[in-house]
Amino acid sequence: MWVVRANPRLTASKIDVATNRVGATIAVGGPSFGFDTGTAGGVPGASGVALGDGSLWIGGVTGLTRVNTASNSFSSAIRLGVVVATAVASANGAIWVTARPGFHCCPPENIGNGTLTRIDPKTNAVVATIPVGGEPATVAVGEDAVWIADPGTRSVVRVDPDQNRVVARIRIGSRPRGIAVCNGFVWVSAS
Repeated sequence: MWVVRANPRLTASKIDVATNRVGATIAVGGPSFGFDTGTAGGVPGASGVALGDGSLWIGGVTGLTRVNTASNSFSSAIRLGVVVATAVASANGAIWVTARPGFHCCPPENIGNGTLTRIDPKTNAVVATIPVGGEPATVAVGEDAVWIADPGTRSVVRVDPDQNRVVARIRIGSRPRGIAVCNGFVWVSAS
């Protein structure tokens, strides 16, 4: 099991579930800027964690960090532009990263738009950046689609992974926060 901590620097710790002890802690990023309120337990500077393709993928305020789980070492950093990663999923031979607009201070303003970025784990290359608008919070993959909870527009966004485009926006009337796909249904928690 992996746990991410972002204070004062972004680290990932591997916990042995048989002994409940920390086996390794790896520094994987820069300092926390404190304005990121992502979905990795609300930890500033770390927004989403996913395991896939032999790696641990960690979203943060500066992009996506890849950690080699075999050697417990930092592998690479993938920049996402001016957006701030909010959630990460690994499925269908891709790493999926939702991101909300970035933030610029003085005067305070949002920069960019909500996006879903598709990354090829074999090359670490950004394959597609799909504009989804709003403030994407979480992402799940299943039922031949990528699903995004967007509290900014009070909707669930459906993306076709074959076409890399939004095919539906389902208004739910409240702010979706969490999302999962199981047994033919998309499950959403909302506030």
